[in-house]
Amino acid sequence: GKVGLRICMDIYSLETEKINILIDGKNRPAYKVGLPHLLPIPHFEYITIKSEQLSLEPNQLYEVYIQTHALDRLIERIDNIFVGLLHLMMYHSFKNLKFCKDTNGNYLFEFSIRDFKVGYFRGDIVDGKIIIRTFLFLINNGTPEYEKLHANTGIEKEDTIYLAINKLSAFISSDIRNNKRAKEIFVNAGCESLFGLDSNIMYSVDGLGKKTNAELILNYLKLL
Repeated sequence: GKVGLRICMDIYSLETEKINILIDGKNRPAYKVGLPHLLPIPHFEYITIKSEQLSLEPNQLYEVYIQTHALDRLIERIDNIFVGLLHLMMYHSFKNLKFCKDTNGNYLFEFSIRDFKVGYFRGDIVDGKIIIRTFLFLINNGTPEYEKLHANTGIEKEDTIYLAINKLSAFISSDIRNNKRAKEIFVNAGCESLFGLDSNIMYSVDGLGKKTNAELILNYLKLL
């Protein structure tokens, strides 16, 4: 006997393809990288990379798979940003592929948020597939930017941990960007993109508090 408006919703749950692949003598799970779409029917649009894009022999296609370890490091190091946005940006980063290689010959695939590079997915070609094994923040040990930062300042991996500059939030919620001398250290190492994002990208700036790393960094490097 009551008249009302009812909202009906169709909820879709899609699971991407999971494989187990032998790496370093161990079977490791990896998940196929793709973006879900609802139309015309619910499906994934998976990433495929042409061998020519990697400067390899032509006419090969590589699908991309990512290990859980890499997803965990992505969330840990690009911190305080919604996981859904990180996954979406991962898809777009591979869709607009840019890469280099580290000193050991591993592939480093650029990861960008809103066209600002903030890190790399490190991966290998295994059994005709690209397997992403970990994620590196832009100045984590093993990136070109870290190597340049180390050459310019002598900073080591342990120093980045001590100075709390091994995560994205250090550059968004601190005073580094407002301190000309401190900012210059990272700009000279090729990290200017870290200052392109602002706090609106983060879901809880208040929870982080305002960090003041600039003077600590300059004192540590004896630049004050």
